[in-house]
This record gives sequence, C-alpha cells and structure tokens, in this order.
Amino acid sequence: MNRPSTRITKRLRTTAYHEAGHAVAAWWLFLKFRYVTIKPDGDTLGHVKFNRSPKWFSPDIDKSDRVRLFAERHIISSFAGQIAEAQVPGQATALRHACR
Repeated sequence: MNRPSTRITKRLRTTAYHEAGHAVAAWWLFLKFRYVTIKPDGDTLGHVKFNRSPKWFSPDIDKSDRVRLFAERHIISSFAGQIAEAQVPGQATALRHACR
C-alpha cells in the first residue's frame, strides 16, 4: 500500500499535467488566460482561469466563423487536459491505451 504522501504526490503530478495540458493548448490557440493553479478549490484539484469571453461572443445569436472558431478553440483546450493527463509516466489510463 502506498503511503499517503506518495498518493498525494501522484495526484498533484497528475493534476499538474492535466492543468498544463489546458494551459499549453490555450496558449498555442491564442486563448487568453489569467493563471493556472493546482491548488485545490472546492471540488476541483486545480484550474485554468480564462479571461472573460469577448462581448461579440454570442453563439446563440451569431453563427459566424469567428464565433465558431472561438468556441472550437475552447473545446480543444478543454480536451487537452485529459490528453496531457494520459501522458503521466507510470500511470495506466483508458485514454492512454486509446491514444496508442
């Protein structure tokens, strides 16, 4: 059985990979964010704090390419956390096996 500190360290490492995945994808896709943290807050172990959506972003009204691309970039950034988490060394996940 793992010691509690080892489990906490593994969980923090996994959370760090996950949040870094979101942040790197956001940076690569030119999405602005304020900060990234692995500090537990409520029911989350970490998060990326994005800037507010621009005033022109109104997907229920506007169906332009600008709005679609903005939404797609956020969706890609959302998936990037789990994809990065699957790359944590020494951790077997269903997503890691699916990515092979």
